[in-house]
Amino acid sequence: MSTKPAEPGPTPEAAGADPGEVKRLRRSVARDFIEANVLGGAIIAVFYIAFQQGTLPTTTRSVILYVSLLTVPAFALVLWISWRTARPLVDWLEHDDGTGHPPERLRISVVVQPAVQSSISLSFWIVAALGFGLAEGITGDGFAARRFLLACAGTVVAGVGTSAIVYLRIEDVWRRWMPVFFRGGDPVSLPLPPADRLHSRMRFMFLIGTVIPLVTMALVATFRGEASMAELSSMAWFLAIAGIFVGAVFSVNVRHSITAPIHGLQDAMERVEDGDFSVRVPIDRIDELGRLQHGFNEMVEGLAARERVEDLFGRQVGEQVAEAALHAARSGDDEVHLGGEVRTASALFVDLASFSTLAEFAQPQQLAQLLNVVFEVVVEAVEATGGLVNKFQGDAVLAVFGAPRDDALHAVHALEAAAQIAGRLEAMRLDFGIGIAAGEVFAGNIGSTSRFEYTVVGDAVNEAARLQELTRDLGRTILLNGDAAASARDGGGRAAAGLVPVGEFVLRGKTTATVVYSLSPQLWRGATVDAAGDGAVQSRGAAAPDTPAPAEPDDPAAAPDAPASETVATEPAG
Repeated sequence: MSTKPAEPGPTPEAAGADPGEVKRLRRSVARDFIEANVLGGAIIAVFYIAFQQGTLPTTTRSVILYVSLLTVPAFALVLWISWRTARPLVDWLEHDDGTGHPPERLRISVVVQPAVQSSISLSFWIVAALGFGLAEGITGDGFAARRFLLACAGTVVAGVGTSAIVYLRIEDVWRRWMPVFFRGGDPVSLPLPPADRLHSRMRFMFLIGTVIPLVTMALVATFRGEASMAELSSMAWFLAIAGIFVGAVFSVNVRHSITAPIHGLQDAMERVEDGDFSVRVPIDRIDELGRLQHGFNEMVEGLAARERVEDLFGRQVGEQVAEAALHAARSGDDEVHLGGEVRTASALFVDLASFSTLAEFAQPQQLAQLLNVVFEVVVEAVEATGGLVNKFQGDAVLAVFGAPRDDALHAVHALEAAAQIAGRLEAMRLDFGIGIAAGEVFAGNIGSTSRFEYTVVGDAVNEAARLQELTRDLGRTILLNGDAAASARDGGGRAAAGLVPVGEFVLRGKTTATVVYSLSPQLWRGATVDAAGDGAVQSRGAAAPDTPAPAEPDDPAAAPDAPASETVATEPAG
């Protein structure tokens, strides 16, 4: 009898059961039931032919022959009953189109099918035990109770083992079809009491391999009567060999019924370790392993949900902020701590010009589409150079370099990001300005314990915004304060070589002058950042658009005069 693992069955996503698979299922249900019971019959035949033939009276042998002949039609009847219990399940599969859901009675039937088939087999063997007991108890001198009890006990040994094997084999057959019968659900959700079948299988192994043979041997010794040593020896050897053989076959099937789902769980766990949270294991039983499969799927769904939340969290607040928050949570720090730390960092502010005028005439949806395109450019450039996009403010973006992640070259990376953004936005024929300022900022959580955000505040942030405003008055695209320019030059890189001093200006809202530098357009026009990490700005070989933006003067003295205002001093200070 085969004990090798069955081939994988269909999946719930299949477009109905394949007719060939259903035919194989039909054959498997009958074949496994027949094989297991034929095994038991072979054990009984060996007992009478090899061990008992010479010790039985002629009358007894004749009666046993007649009883054996009667078991053939009796077994045919039992096989027909077995098939009738499984036929509704097979009929449903033959008409399944991949979208239907069987009624609950069929779902319950497929779960209890192993127990039903095993009970049918055991009933047959109980009747057979009585028949063989009566047959052997009949002698030429009347009825021998001792022979009756021993024959019944020997037959029960084979019958119990056979029925247990039927259970395991039928379970293996139907287990592969559970995903089809439980589309959108699982056997654990059925209104059935949980089954501790692993315990039951261990008890069956102990019963079949130890208890029944030893008890039967004790009965042989107790009711030996006038039995010869040859009879006692034959019965003892029969019980020993039958117990060992049936126990071995049963243990192999038990091992497979336990190890197969465990191996499936192991494979699924390896996929989860590799980051695949879409994996699910089929729940094909209601015992301890079924509950373990159910728990594994629930766990993976929770991990997948957490992964989606973490991904969304990272998109909302930025990857660096999300990593810091999640690291704190994994370390056991679940409290929200308002506040932060003072860092030396660079702030980058990007803003589109004439956006208010565009908003007056364009549709809101068109404006949103334009902003999404622009913000995609900014986010890619900032993240490629190690920065954090901190805020989207209307048509403006605030990015920070050096917080929350340490970055000794924060000004260099801010300048590289600005060069890449300028090159790509100019190619899109957009009017914009970029301001960069380096200095001390406060970086941390601002708000309340019920609603807060990670942000940076400080004079450098304000200067970056004011420098962006100044780009419109000076006709420049990228402006930096003196600290950012000095830090970028100290850090090296090709972009720093293109810094040009513009002068000193009193920016809006400030009382002291700020040294302002501009990045030469030759360094960013048609340029992109080298993502290899060396900080160089590489030429894309792309020229400016067909209608290029006005050339920027490299000489600060050539900067056009801006109209005086109370918010921006355009004359060099001092």
